[in-house]
Amino acid sequence: MRVNRRLAELRDEGVAELKRDGFEDNAIACRYRFEIRYRGQIHECTVESERGEFDEAGWCELRDAFHARHEALYSYCEPDSEVELVNLECSVIGEVEPPTMPTLEARGGELEAALLGRRDMLFDGEGEPVPTPVYDGEALDPRHEVTGPAVIQEATTNIVLPPGWKATLSSTASYVLSPIDG
Repeated sequence: MRVNRRLAELRDEGVAELKRDGFEDNAIACRYRFEIRYRGQIHECTVESERGEFDEAGWCELRDAFHARHEALYSYCEPDSEVELVNLECSVIGEVEPPTMPTLEARGGELEAALLGRRDMLFDGEGEPVPTPVYDGEALDPRHEVTGPAVIQEATTNIVLPPGWKATLSSTASYVLSPIDG
């Protein structure tokens, strides 16, 4: 079948590329998407499958999946109508181990030890400058909670906390910002 040949070509091309990048067979997965429509319609439904080769029974399963998808999207299906395959795609995925998240150890210092100083800042166009504490992000502990108005200086960014907001440094070195009331 022509479609099976094209699916195999797409799959083989993607697998070869991933193998050149060092992926082993057991770390490669393929997913297929088919855009199908009723003959004469102008819109398609996408049906996904892990199957990359179809015999007659496989095509019947794909057609049934299309009818179910069409009904889910448009509240009707036409199981007696002819369907046509408009487009197909193959996604070849190289699976990798998730990265290990950093873990920050508590340094034991108080929040005040991270205070670098204060600077006047405007937080709205009408207000007066507000004396705003500036903290050294490298000196914060995961347990510290900084409430706005404040600035946290990091090596690659500054985090500005307006009044009514707070930031907590997580043990994975990410800041969680949230409204104080929330």
